[in-house]
Amino acid sequence: MSSLEEFNRYYSTGGNPPVTRSLLDFFRTCVKERMPEKARILELGSGTRSLFEEVSLPRERVTAIDFSSVAIERARALGSPIEYKNLDITFPDALEGEKFDVIFDSHCLHCIDNRAARVSAFKNIHDALSEEGIFCAEMMVQPAHNSVSFPMKFIPTARELEEEILKHDFQIIYFMIGRGLSFENGNQECDLLRVIAKRKTSA
Repeated sequence: MSSLEEFNRYYSTGGNPPVTRSLLDFFRTCVKERMPEKARILELGSGTRSLFEEVSLPRERVTAIDFSSVAIERARALGSPIEYKNLDITFPDALEGEKFDVIFDSHCLHCIDNRAARVSAFKNIHDALSEEGIFCAEMMVQPAHNSVSFPMKFIPTARELEEEILKHDFQIIYFMIGRGLSFENGNQECDLLRVIAKRKTSA
């Protein structure tokens, strides 16, 4: 079963993952202070309810996307001013030239385990950032003292993830490995890395 099929099955049977508290904390403590006033925001991987339904800001300036049509249909039923779109960030030119001041990854990128698809996703993110825009993500990384593997998840080392971001013409302005933050899968646990990056400026 593909990742999309798995998520559609989950959402079709009433699955409704709660808003991840670590993402809210990341936004409130690290991202919000770096946002320009009246920022236009894109959320990647919003599921059935955007993180920004929980945040005090103009929701009409938020676009939330997810590759699951089932999730987006349920999200639209909320009747929120947030614009919910069924889009796959890995498709070429998925955002059709739109520009955003903040692109916030709500645990979408670590669900993309195909390397070619990741290249396409990072290109779309880079191209969709406004001149002073910021890309913000909280992603799974390997723990310090062992190696883990979760189904349909991309879990590199922190160094590998840093190199991947830099390779796509970003400059990193915030980089923190949260050893106290983690994802669990059975008896395995991985760390979370928080990163904020901008488009690399020409010398």
